[in-house]
Amino acid sequence: MLETANWIQKYFNQSPDAIFLFKNDDLLVSNEPAQRLVTMLNLDVNYLLQIGKNAWSQLENDDCASCLIKKRLKGAAVPITFHSNATHPFHFSMVYRPLDDKENVFALTLENREQQQRLSQVEEQRILNQYVNEAHEKERQKISQDLHDSVAQGIYAAIMGIQRLATVQSSRR
Repeated sequence: MLETANWIQKYFNQSPDAIFLFKNDDLLVSNEPAQRLVTMLNLDVNYLLQIGKNAWSQLENDDCASCLIKKRLKGAAVPITFHSNATHPFHFSMVYRPLDDKENVFALTLENREQQQRLSQVEEQRILNQYVNEAHEKERQKISQDLHDSVAQGIYAAIMGIQRLATVQSSRR
């Protein structure tokens, strides 16, 4: 069990996402990316907490028929943009996840949407490159087949022409 706890601690510390763990609205622990964000953007963690709790309560209290899927979710996600002195804003998806309802323990995770978008763009580019390569290969095969067929037809036509000439010449003799 101690080894598993060490792995979980290692994962928590090495995660690229900012993770905050709360109990009874008090911050228990946060990982290094979370601490960097708080310092860099001068974040108010309690404000994030209120946003997450509001999103979760809306999800729990929504009675519409189409929200049945939402009620099965284990957390609520909210897009968040932070503006700083940097040249561009920072875009995140904040996910609120209850971990233990009895103990009132929950997590807030800030996932970098720009990083997610870059990964999606790389994947889309890979798929597009694969499509283009397949199209080029099909075109090369078509050209090759056309060349083969046209050369074969030309040779066949020449042979038939020679045979016809040979037949005409032999009939004149």
